[in-house]
Amino acid sequence: MLFLWLLTSAIIMCVISMVMCAISMVTFAISMVTVTFAISMVTFAISVVTCAISIVTSAISMVTCAISMVTCAISMVTSAISMVTRAISMVTCAISMVTCAIFTCAMSMVTRE
Repeated sequence: MLFLWLLTSAIIMCVISMVMCAISMVTFAISMVTVTFAISMVTFAISVVTCAISIVTSAISMVTCAISMVTCAISMVTSAISMVTRAISMVTCAISMVTCAIFTCAMSMVTRE
């Protein structure tokens, strides 16, 4: 009788142990899913941050490009102004040379008389 009681107790303890093991496995599976979800959330957050950094970098690049284009336009305008100034200088020099030639010619005519 004592043997039967011990056997029954052992079977009951084994069943309880198996149930506890099953509960532990289910809890572990749930925690794994939760950890996976947390990892996925962290990965998503990193992805969002990377995307934001990419957008900011793109905006900075666009601003730099716009500044470069404005600088290029200013350089072209300055170059055009320089060319016009050079042309005016050449015309002034030519007028000066013609005036000098006329003056020299007039002086030589005055000196002859």
